[in-house]
This record gives sequence, C-alpha cells and structure tokens, in this order.
Amino acid sequence: AVRPKDNLLPLTLEDVLGADMTRQGMDLFLRLSPVLVGGAAFLAFTLFPLVADPIANVAFAHFAMQDGRPVADQVLISVVVPCLGVLFATTASSALGTLRTRQQDMRKMLRQESILLDTIGKPVRKLFRHRSLAQECYVLRLMEQYALCVVAETQQIEAKGITAMDFFDIERQLTSKLLDLIGSIDWELLSENDLNRSIVIGRVISNAQSLIYQLDQLRASRRATTSFTFPVLYWVLLVGLSMSIPLCACLLAATFKYTSETVVNDYLTRILVSASVAGPAALLLLLADFN
Repeated sequence: AVRPKDNLLPLTLEDVLGADMTRQGMDLFLRLSPVLVGGAAFLAFTLFPLVADPIANVAFAHFAMQDGRPVADQVLISVVVPCLGVLFATTASSALGTLRTRQQDMRKMLRQESILLDTIGKPVRKLFRHRSLAQECYVLRLMEQYALCVVAETQQIEAKGITAMDFFDIERQLTSKLLDLIGSIDWELLSENDLNRSIVIGRVISNAQSLIYQLDQLRASRRATTSFTFPVLYWVLLVGLSMSIPLCACLLAATFKYTSETVVNDYLTRILVSASVAGPAALLLLLADFN
C-alpha cells in the first residue's frame, strides 16, 4: 500500500492558479472588443477625408472617365462589392456556426466529465475504505489530478513545461492507473477465496470500471472536438475579405470625388464608411472569442 513512484502527479492547485498569464491577457484583449471596434470606427470616420483623395488618385488616375466618374466604378458596384459581400458573409457565418457548436459541445462534455468524476468518487471510496490510508489517499489524489489536468488542458495552461497534449496523455494514464488499482481489489478477493464478499464487491468494481470507461469516451470525444481547427488559409481568406469590404466602400465613395468635392466630407458618407469598418472588425473579434 505504498504510494508508487510515477509521474502521474505533476500538478498542484497552485500550479494551475499561478500558471502562465498568456490566456488571461488574451481574455482581457477580447473583453476590450467594444472599445477596439469603437476605436476603429472613430479612426475611419476621422481619417476618411484625408485618405479619400490618395485612394482616388491611386486607383483611378489612369482609368477611363465618363460623366466625371471612372468607368470601373460600375463594375465595382455591380460585381465586385456584391461578390465580396456574399463571400464574406458565407465564410464568416460558416465559421461562426462551427465555432459556436464546438463551444457548446465543449461545455456539455466538460460538464458531463465533471459530474461523472464526482460519481466515480463514490464507488472508489467504498472500495478503498478498508484499505490503508496511504492507498486511499493516493487513489483520490489521482482523481484530483485528473481534474487539474482537464483544467490545465482546456485553459491552455503550460505549467512545469507540460503542454496541452502532454496533459491529455497524463489523463489517459491516470484513468488507466485507476482501472489497475480497482482491478487489483478484485484479484485480491479471489485469491482470498471469499466468494460471497467477492460477488458483492464485484458489483461495485464493475460499476466503478464502467464509469471510468465512460470517462475515457467523454475525454476522447472532447479531444476530437478541441483538436478541430480551420486551416490557416481559411483565416487569411476571412481577414482579407473583411479588409476588402471597407476598402471597396472607400473606393466607391472616392469615385464621387470627381462629381462632388464635398462627398468625402459628408457626415453620412463618413458614417457609412465607419460602419463598413466596424462591422467586419466586430465579427472578426467575435470569431476570435469563439475560437
């Protein structure tokens, strides 16, 4: 009943609470999303009159003009803007739905794991109640360590140089160790030739093993959910599309410069350009939060 020497108990509660602050910094950044979106809209509103002339000069200086406006603006209005808008909306809605579903599945499975771990504790305490105190404490410590590893894995905490993938492997070893310790009780009862007690305790052992198998299945499902990610090209495409929408709005507004010198200073134009900047920015921050 001596506590085995292994590496299955690498964490303490202090390690998890005092781990790397990178995740907390990201959470703080995402909480400031309204401020960031408002700042982007304010900058667009303020700077648009200053950048409208350079945009018009660079984009349309060497293109044909008709009735004081570039001929290309018809293509911009009828083809480019609708296509980019539909493509951005489709890509963003797909990512938003997928990430939202993944978040809901994660919360559901973590809650189920938490309840199942509490349920496992009841038959485990019954099985090791008449064992040595050291062995009972070690088994309960294994279960506590499993919970700490789940917290460290899901919060992307790197404590003592252990990565999220290492935590997942430790969780697998912890449940395997629990199954070995529970199975050893059954073997000891059979070796004592106590058939009646073996039958009674065997039911508790079967129940505990069944619950641990369910815990393994939930962990595997959770890992499959968390390991899913969009390729880098998908995010590059999404960011590029989000930037193209305000750029098209600026180009479209700049084309009117040749017919009306006051259009770039018009408050409604500046508000619309600000909205075209703030909308995609807010959606990107929302996707980052879900991710």
